[in-house]
Amino acid sequence: MEATLGVRLMDRDRRWRARLTEAGARLFDGALDLQTRFRALESDALDLSARPQVGRLSIGASDNVAHYLLPRFLKEAYCPRMGITKISVFVGTSSEIENELKLGRVDLGIFHSAPVMPTLKSRVIAKVRFKIVGKAGYAPRDGDGYVLPRAMDYVGPYPVRKMLLQAGLNPRVDCEANSQELQKRFALNAHGLAVLPSYMVAEELKANLLVERKTKVKLEYPLHLARTSFLTPTRSARAFMELFPEWLATPTVFFRGD
Repeated sequence: MEATLGVRLMDRDRRWRARLTEAGARLFDGALDLQTRFRALESDALDLSARPQVGRLSIGASDNVAHYLLPRFLKEAYCPRMGITKISVFVGTSSEIENELKLGRVDLGIFHSAPVMPTLKSRVIAKVRFKIVGKAGYAPRDGDGYVLPRAMDYVGPYPVRKMLLQAGLNPRVDCEANSQELQKRFALNAHGLAVLPSYMVAEELKANLLVERKTKVKLEYPLHLARTSFLTPTRSARAFMELFPEWLATPTVFFRGD
């Protein structure tokens, strides 16, 4: 290919180890985009040729959305309404989901951090209420340690820390975990205070297993729904994009936790 193009695509050392040049990296990214477009066209063709009630949907979601919201949404008769018979879910961080979207491995992505890839199109579908919680049986105090996300997984302040700073709190971090489910388990076992979406802790608060530390301002953060901007969404993806935000706004979803 280098001979055909007349451009060096890889630099090689004496041990035949290679790395992409700037031209090689651009060609590689372009090839990935072509692969993504082809997969989307293939999916469209399959979707259009299938029976009306048959459809496939692939979603990338952050762990809390995947564990607490998607199963409820899909259970409440939404699969038939969307014409979905097969669904695939990838659980990961926002950057991992963005990469899955770029590679064409998922149709849609749902996460809190705003997308950074210019090839993605997103919109805010809900404002999620967060709560500071700790194990029941003690009164949370100023200076208590927190169980928060791993700082190394983010560039700059991450969403939870941003919310705490906006509320005038500068938390002392005693424990870090890249799973909000694990953060909740740590809080339930008195390892510190956790800052979690209200829908994750509603049952534990109701059962008095966790107690809430009140703040003067509401802790809220947007939830984004993203897709690749240059691809036409499949019928199943379009139906999900319409119905999921609609479901989040219903009174049965304890999204704001009020």
